[in-house]
Amino acid sequence: MKKYFILIIVLIVISAIFYYSAPKTKEVQGITVLSPNGGESWSKGQKIQISWSAAKETKSVDIRLAISGSEEGQNFNAAVASDVPNTGNYEWVVQDLYAEVWGINDLPPSDKYLVTVEDSEHNNIHDTSDAVFSIK
Repeated sequence: MKKYFILIIVLIVISAIFYYSAPKTKEVQGITVLSPNGGESWSKGQKIQISWSAAKETKSVDIRLAISGSEEGQNFNAAVASDVPNTGNYEWVVQDLYAEVWGINDLPPSDKYLVTVEDSEHNNIHDTSDAVFSIK
């Protein structure tokens, strides 16, 4: 009985050594918007950075801009860029965009904007800013 107990203890110790000594990799799953992520204030004509992290399997992303919170604003949804290589960064000059649903080419001032970055090939893999930001 004592031999089995010692054997079990030895096996537990060996398992723990292998578990804790194995290299740990943290693979990014999906997409995470890093910036803008809430509280920023942009102006038309300003050059800004939209940044994200994504799994290496994501080849390219689409970037969209929307207004959150109001019934009218929920319809404002415009493409900033499509099929952008997954470098984790996109430089954009804040400018008027064509909003498909509204059929307008305007960027209305609002303090309730959100950015969504989605996998170009799998639109169910996406992330949106955690909080709103403004464009004046």
